[in-house]
Amino acid sequence: MTVLAATGTLASAALAAPPTWEDAPLGATFATGNTTSSDGVNIVFDCFEWSTGTIFCGGSARVEPQIAGCNAGQRIGLNNINATFDYAGSIGPVTDPIFNFGEYGGNINLILNGDARNFDNFLDLDGTTVGGCVVRVLAGGTGGDCGKVQFEGVVDQLTVGGQEFWWDGTSDCDISFEDLPLGAVFPAVSTFATDGVPVTVRELFNPSTPPTFGDAIVGNGGMACGIGHELWTNNCRAGFGFLSGPGPVQNLSFEFGEYGGHINFAINGDLRIVPNFRDLDGVTVGGATISVPSGGLGSDCGEVYVSGIVHELEVGGQELWIDCLRFEADPDGGGGECEDALVDHADLPLAGNWAVGDSLTTGGVHVSIFDFISSSGPVFGNALTSNSQLACGDDLELATYNVHATYDFAGSIGALVNVTVQVSDQGGEINLGVNGVPVSLAADYADLHGTTSGGATILVESGGYDGDCTVLRIVGTVKSLTLGGQQHFIDCIWADDIIPPAIPGDLNGDGCVDSADVGILLGYWGTPLGDLNGDGTTDAADFGTLLGNWGC
Repeated sequence: MTVLAATGTLASAALAAPPTWEDAPLGATFATGNTTSSDGVNIVFDCFEWSTGTIFCGGSARVEPQIAGCNAGQRIGLNNINATFDYAGSIGPVTDPIFNFGEYGGNINLILNGDARNFDNFLDLDGTTVGGCVVRVLAGGTGGDCGKVQFEGVVDQLTVGGQEFWWDGTSDCDISFEDLPLGAVFPAVSTFATDGVPVTVRELFNPSTPPTFGDAIVGNGGMACGIGHELWTNNCRAGFGFLSGPGPVQNLSFEFGEYGGHINFAINGDLRIVPNFRDLDGVTVGGATISVPSGGLGSDCGEVYVSGIVHELEVGGQELWIDCLRFEADPDGGGGECEDALVDHADLPLAGNWAVGDSLTTGGVHVSIFDFISSSGPVFGNALTSNSQLACGDDLELATYNVHATYDFAGSIGALVNVTVQVSDQGGEINLGVNGVPVSLAADYADLHGTTSGGATILVESGGYDGDCTVLRIVGTVKSLTLGGQQHFIDCIWADDIIPPAIPGDLNGDGCVDSADVGILLGYWGTPLGDLNGDGTTDAADFGTLLGNWGC
């Protein structure tokens, strides 16, 4: 009997693919004969069999850090040593487990349920049966690469090792589409939620022809080379709104199968149109770095890794299936609960209703309601408190129907630095203005991405289209902010910093409101520069504000 002999099998199965080594000390080392456990799995390290049949017992194993684009978190490096994972004797047998691996030279040992193999590369075993399990190489496996392998069947005990080799379990999918009905069809444009994350199905942008409005369809054909449900984006794209669900995420990955046509891919509103996923390898999109460790050449399965903070992921194609999204929570938080927001509208009366010319106060900020500037001229509607949560916050939000609302930060709590705000445009046009300049009119927030208003830059970090939960980032000093639309909702407002308010009317900053400030105000008459009440112009109302604060 050689070293590649092992015990028999047991019967029951448990769905898992541990260990992931996250509970092990980074840098921990093991030699032949050592034992340990991770994720509840008992592990023994044993001698390695070279391709010549020679048994070598001087190898070592080490807990190593993540290889970006190959695995998530820690892994076990196996240098001329085998690791035996006793599932049946610890957590129970596992069914259809999927593992990540890296193999960069020499041969590999594998024992599945007592059935031993000694081979060069994982592709040598692809499609074969070992220990009652079918070996499926889902990615890589040619040698000198990282990849992914699945053992279809019940695994009671697994031994694996190599010479320049590492091994890692896979965590459960954070989004697996298993909660969606098989065969469900979501047309562009529509929304649904899966595993707690809101998803918007949108049109697919084409390189040189008008967009196509297809369907997202829940299937189980294994087209993304996984098991269970998957999502087919058939001439559409799916937008996963993390910011309005669990909050921003990081270290995101997903599995795919792509068999023709082109791809739409966006992170945080930064859209790319490419022939294949491999065209994105190493590219920075929406502030995150993309890596494609396997597949992505067209007509294949693979995996995409996104390193960075993700507020929204959009992915779609013509013959594209996606499955098994994994991610970690952004430790800086945020998201759909308006946590730490300066303004969240929760202090407004539920039945609040304000017409043009009315004002309100929320979060200590004075807000004025003005007529909406449409492409056909001014229109007059009203603002209401709403609990629809269409802006994807929590509790109440401010709905603006054919009006816009101006938030006077400088005149109340102080000017803000770098503002983030959650809004939703449910139809019609929108207004946006910063620091009292005339509002910009647009069909969608996406049309304003990268523009400037009142000395601040407007960025659309996620969403931006009708029906989206949109996150705006306004970079710069924001004294006042105007937002509105025809079917439009405003919720959480955050800022990086607050500049304490000056004395209203102290236009020269000397700490007193006096005749010198009157002269400055008159010089600003009819412009936004001396606006003290946030209505966008310098007039008699501002003169009254100045007089009301006369003195030192």
